[in-house]
Amino acid sequence: MHNALKQLFTFAFALVFMTGVAFAQSNSSSLTQNTNSSDATILQTGSMNESDVTQQFGQYHEAVIEQIGNMNTNTVLQDNTNTYTNVFQEGNENVSEIFQRSRLFGGPGVRVSTIDLDQLGDENFTNIRQDAESPSGQSKTNEATVLQDGNENTVYLSQNRDDNAGPAQSSNSASITQTGERNYTDAGQQLTGAGSGQDGRGHSLTEITTGSDNMFYATQNGRFDFMRLQVTGDGNMMDSFQDGAGNRTFYTVIGDGNTSELDAIGNTNFVGASLTGDGNDVTIYQDGDNNRVTLPGSGPTNQDGLVVVGNSNVVDISQTGQMHQSDVSINGNLNTSTVTQSN
Repeated sequence: MHNALKQLFTFAFALVFMTGVAFAQSNSSSLTQNTNSSDATILQTGSMNESDVTQQFGQYHEAVIEQIGNMNTNTVLQDNTNTYTNVFQEGNENVSEIFQRSRLFGGPGVRVSTIDLDQLGDENFTNIRQDAESPSGQSKTNEATVLQDGNENTVYLSQNRDDNAGPAQSSNSASITQTGERNYTDAGQQLTGAGSGQDGRGHSLTEITTGSDNMFYATQNGRFDFMRLQVTGDGNMMDSFQDGAGNRTFYTVIGDGNTSELDAIGNTNFVGASLTGDGNDVTIYQDGDNNRVTLPGSGPTNQDGLVVVGNSNVVDISQTGQMHQSDVSINGNLNTSTVTQSN
């Protein structure tokens, strides 16, 4: 929908310099463009909306902002080449802050720091920071898509890449969807410097939350790490950390009041898990290489190695070393399962 809106605004308003488009009363818009080839379109309907867009020191900037409702606030800063922002807010007291600074001057087709943000509901807050420095020819660096539908949702997302000596590959991608009330997300994907030999390629983070009062924390640092966490229910807390190369986590939670902590340190560690029930506590820790919480012989994208169906169960899986494999299945209530493997 928003690509169509973007095209419509671009053709209808062409280039907007030092001004915005506003309807109704008490709206305010501030736009500053200090470079060439920048596009900006601001449409505000309602009252007491605010928008502040700054594009400078680079090329190919483009920002499209539409705010419909009351007391919406949006601040966008884009600096250097190939940044794109599309923000749509509808509701009351939504706040969006976007910061993009990519210091790449690439050729045709290069896509750097792309954000598409939708907020529908009341008192949503989003703070996205994308900061990348990559070699010329980078195909894609940093991309975030966030949709929030509900009340009092909060998202922090920070994607950082500073690996100017690394190879030209794609890096960092995030998609966060929250539907409900008072959900909270804290996500980070970053790499700083090339000295560690990790080039930060292939990060991907997907979090889909439906319900109320869920909290989500995630951090990825390395290369080719992927994380997909999906929660349906209320009052769940998930904390996931991956540091290394080729780590994969696929985790689904359906229920209320569950707590999960997933840590992977090393390379090619896989987790496939599903949890259905209330009040369960799951901890999975892997430190080393080629460890798996999957069914024997399965890949990283299928065959859950941890399946919990029930309430108030406790699962603790710890694998340190090389090439460990665990699969745990619980069906019932008040069970405790502990797996410890090391070499």
